Amino acid sequence: MNQQSASPARQKRVVQSGLVTVYARREPTRTTVAREHAPKNRWRDVVIYRDSACTQLFGFFPFWVSRRPTRASRRFMLNCYWWAIKWLPDVQVTATT
Repeated sequence: MNQQSASPARQKRVVQSGLVTVYARREPTRTTVAREHAPKNRWRDVVIYRDSACTQLFGFFPFWVSRRPTRASRRFMLNCYWWAIKWLPDVQVTATT
C-alpha cells in the first residue's frame, strides 16, 4: 500500500507518531492577581512538563488563554513546533479554613 492510497486517518497517525511527547495537567492558577481577588476560585491553568514526574517545567497556559490545550487535545503547537501531549491527573485543591 503506497502513501497516496492510505486513508487520511492513517496518514495523520503516521505524522503524529514522530512527535516528541510532553506531559500536561491542570493545576490551580499561578496568577497572583486572580488568587488575591478570588482565593476560592476554580480557575485552572494548563501546565506542560517534559517528564511524567512533573519536575521539568516546559510550558504554561493561564486560564484566560483561549488556545490552551484541552483534554481532547492529543497534540499542540508551542514555539513553532508540534508536540504530542499525554494528560496526567489534575492537581486537587485542598480545602483550607
